Amino acid sequence: MLNCQESEVVFVNIATPQDLQNEMARSPPADGWMIVYSITDKASFQRAGEEMSRLNSGGLLRGRALILVANKCELVRSRAVNVDDGRDLACSYGSKFMEISVGMNHRCDELLVGTLNQLRIKAEMEKSFEDEAPKERSWTRNRSLMRASMKAKRVINRIMGKTEAKYKNCEDFQS
Repeated sequence: MLNCQESEVVFVNIATPQDLQNEMARSPPADGWMIVYSITDKASFQRAGEEMSRLNSGGLLRGRALILVANKCELVRSRAVNVDDGRDLACSYGSKFMEISVGMNHRCDELLVGTLNQLRIKAEMEKSFEDEAPKERSWTRNRSLMRASMKAKRVINRIMGKTEAKYKNCEDFQS
C-alpha cells in the first residue's frame, strides 16, 4: 500500500542474456528494470553498464522505469566503484540511483517504495505521451561521450565548489 493505493510488484531475477531473451518473449513486457551491482566488484559495475546498454539498444527502456542500485555500501574500505561513477552511469540513461546495504537492511525500504513510485510515474507518463512522436537527442545518444562529459563537469564543479543538480535528480525517486 502506497499513497492509499494497493499495488503488486513482481520481481524476476535475470542473471544471463538467455534469461533476458526469455523475459522479452514474455507477455506483457516488464514495466521497469532494476540493475544491481556490488560496490566492491568493478566487474559487476561494468556488467551493469553493459546490461543498461543492451536494454537501451533493444528499446526496452522506453517508457519504463530504470533503477541502478549499488549494493554493499557498508563495505567502505573495500569499495572498488566510486559513488560518482554509479551516479554518472545512472544519469547517462535517465535512470534513478541508490546505494543500499542488503546485509544491514540499509535503505532497502526506501528502494522498494521508490521503485513502486517510479513504476507509477512511468505508467502515467506513458499514458500521457502515447500520441506524441518521440524526440531525438543527438549527442546524448552516445552514452560514453555523455559519461565523459559528466565526469569533466563533475571535476569543474568540485573545483568551483558547486553541487551537481543532475545527481540530485537521479537520486530523487519522487520525480
